[in-house]
Amino acid sequence: MDRRRFIPSPEGLEGRALLSLFGHSSSTSTSSSNAFFGASTTSTPADNYPYTYKEKEQRIAHLPFYLNELQPGRFLNSDQIAQLQTDLNEIVGELHAPPPKVLDLFNHDLRVAMPTRSLSVDSAKTLNQSFGLVLKEAGATPQQTQDLQNDMNDLALVDSHSRNPVYLATNDYALVTQSALQIGRPIARPQLPTLAARDGGHGEKGYGITRNPEPKFNGQYLANATTKAGDPEGIVIQILNENYDVIGQGTVEKSGTYSTYVDQPLGVGVHHIRFRALDPSGKLSLPSPIFSLRVLPPLHARRVVGASVPQGPLGPGTR
Repeated sequence: MDRRRFIPSPEGLEGRALLSLFGHSSSTSTSSSNAFFGASTTSTPADNYPYTYKEKEQRIAHLPFYLNELQPGRFLNSDQIAQLQTDLNEIVGELHAPPPKVLDLFNHDLRVAMPTRSLSVDSAKTLNQSFGLVLKEAGATPQQTQDLQNDMNDLALVDSHSRNPVYLATNDYALVTQSALQIGRPIARPQLPTLAARDGGHGEKGYGITRNPEPKFNGQYLANATTKAGDPEGIVIQILNENYDVIGQGTVEKSGTYSTYVDQPLGVGVHHIRFRALDPSGKLSLPSPIFSLRVLPPLHARRVVGASVPQGPLGPGTR
């Protein structure tokens, strides 16, 4: 991750809000902050999305840098920021996308607060409640939600005594919310691999026919990731059956390629299997779409129809 510049992406927030929040700050904000965030709306979710657990940790570790870039030289209480980072670590890989209407409400409350010159108690309370609602609807536990709300209350209190209090508070809430939704989502899920050629695969993704009850699959993990910070070494790709039981796995190489094997013989018939990534930290991705695998009986198992009955001295007609 490039520590020299952070450009918030629209991932997790509706784009028009980021345009108004980061691209057109209030007239009381510093010129350096305006210039820094002016390009925010040109980024895409893939530009800054943390795909791996390692990247999610780095995003949290760099949070003080991002907050300082809102207004270089601003006062940040190191103990408060450390607690915020600790509480953000508790939601890594634990969230899902919140309903759009909840994000719309959060964005609305940000816009309402922005034109004011001072951060009122009511405005700070409203922002904190909207922030908590986003976390709750994204799957955070009541304790995780309360801890992060407390952290943001502390940060907003400091903002209220700083230069440009509303600008700092609204941007702090937007930045932390965006970061929480990004790091909170599971690690990237695998794309569908292909059945190995040795087992009858012909390069199709999502479908295969084989006579091998323990087939091999070849794939690529994070093949399309734009990030440079991720290191897929040690990530395991699991094979799941219809009941989501693990029936095989393989380790991802540094290049991103992997081979994974079924280690529990599959019966003859059609099997709907999925693939899932397991991070060294124990974090799991969402399962892949279904791969339909048809297992045929082995060639040597064909039945012999119409076999002749022995005749002669040892046959049934012998007297």
